[in-house]
Amino acid sequence: MNKQEVIQYLGKNKMDVANANAVVIAADLVFQAYADSDIVHGVNFSPILSYFGQKSRNDLYQIIREDILRSMGRKVYLDFLKSEKTSFQTIKEQKELEKSIDKLGQEYLKNRGEMSNDQLFDYFQKFSKVTQNWWHYGAIGEDKGQFINHEIIPEFSKRHNLDLSKANEIINTLSHPQDQSVLSLERPRFLDICLSVLDNSLDYSNRKVKKKIDKYIDDYFWYETDFCRAKEITPQSLLKRVEKEIGESSKEKIEKEIQDIQGSFKKIEKDRKELLSQLKLTKQDKKDILFSQVTVEWVDDRKEAMMKSFYYFFTFINDIAKKHNLEYKYLSLYTIEEFNDFLSKGEKINEQEIERRQDKAFVVWEKEKDVTFFYNQDAQELFETVIKIDSEEIKGQVASTGGVETIQGRVRIVHNPNKDVFNDGEVLVTSMTRVEYVPLMRKAKAIITNEGGIACHASIVSRELNIPCVIGTKIADKILKDGDKVEINLEKGTVKIIK
Repeated sequence: MNKQEVIQYLGKNKMDVANANAVVIAADLVFQAYADSDIVHGVNFSPILSYFGQKSRNDLYQIIREDILRSMGRKVYLDFLKSEKTSFQTIKEQKELEKSIDKLGQEYLKNRGEMSNDQLFDYFQKFSKVTQNWWHYGAIGEDKGQFINHEIIPEFSKRHNLDLSKANEIINTLSHPQDQSVLSLERPRFLDICLSVLDNSLDYSNRKVKKKIDKYIDDYFWYETDFCRAKEITPQSLLKRVEKEIGESSKEKIEKEIQDIQGSFKKIEKDRKELLSQLKLTKQDKKDILFSQVTVEWVDDRKEAMMKSFYYFFTFINDIAKKHNLEYKYLSLYTIEEFNDFLSKGEKINEQEIERRQDKAFVVWEKEKDVTFFYNQDAQELFETVIKIDSEEIKGQVASTGGVETIQGRVRIVHNPNKDVFNDGEVLVTSMTRVEYVPLMRKAKAIITNEGGIACHASIVSRELNIPCVIGTKIADKILKDGDKVEINLEKGTVKIIK
């Protein structure tokens, strides 16, 4: 697509815009796969658009037509109604690819210092191929359960003569994963290490402390990785985090937090059982609830697999950068094809191209076509075509009431959770939450996101934390500003600035 074709495409279609911090090579890995993912699910995702550089070169906006995501949600739902077995087979196929990624990644970590150039190239070929195959299935998760919000919940509301907010609350509760999310399980595991340190010592050589730390790292080695780089968790780095936690808290507070986390999940389980005993569910209700539950659990599992694969991916790129005395950020600006050429032939991108990619860049991925970059003013113009705001009303879907009908608080906009300031008791406003947002979410009085559906990260984690949360507002971080006092209505899903 040339510039004019992109402008026409954006003008004719309503776009879903998701924001995250990511590097070019990660976006290329994923969006190449998305562009031809119809081979798995049958919905044409092409073209995939993105913009880098609104705040920094790592600030990525993912741009996909809204009707594509709606079509995806509807097709997955209809396929499920037609054959539950086929849907479960799709999930099984992706899990098999996840195992292959994990096997390749672990083998690399064991042998990383002993591999020849040819072996490194062969490894990357295998790893990138199986990872992109995984992302063909991963494209299905881009719906994030929006189909459930837009179609299943309203139909459930009509069948049972309920208002939408009540129907939403019921489906949210009944579809919540029956096992605690991995992101919620991490915190009690970490806090348990804190208690062991308080009872013993801040010493990795202590047998009890060492055993818990080693098991934590085995299970959560990927936990601090984002879409930009891998961050290795070592016993020393974990103990520093423990030292900070126990310096700011007490044994009693830590024990209470563990109890609160367990109690919140038990409450969801209790509410589920009560609803099932009170409701007279139709055959269609049961199918819809099962579909919603499968979707939520599948998207939740997808997060862990995604972050593990990025840990392996970025660790490899960082190792190659060190091997060739290059800065990591330099190779992070490559596409997969360019990185392959570098590994096999030693070919580098010219300095002028690197400089252009470090500024504004608008990128287009199309099925069976080379990736297209637009730079500087062209990139800015294309992005501004995407983000025009037609309304200043902030309204979304209630993911969690937190047990209240309304709540007030001061806004804090966060786009980079590792750098942006966020204080206890503020209202967290962002495009979407991911793994690295969890520490901030725990401190938040409430959460508001631009994106998301019933299966998104913010929905699941906010319910398990019992924090008020409104998702899918589209424009919250564009309208709200740091320090704004807002009132959130947890029945209507509205956010109002209090003058």
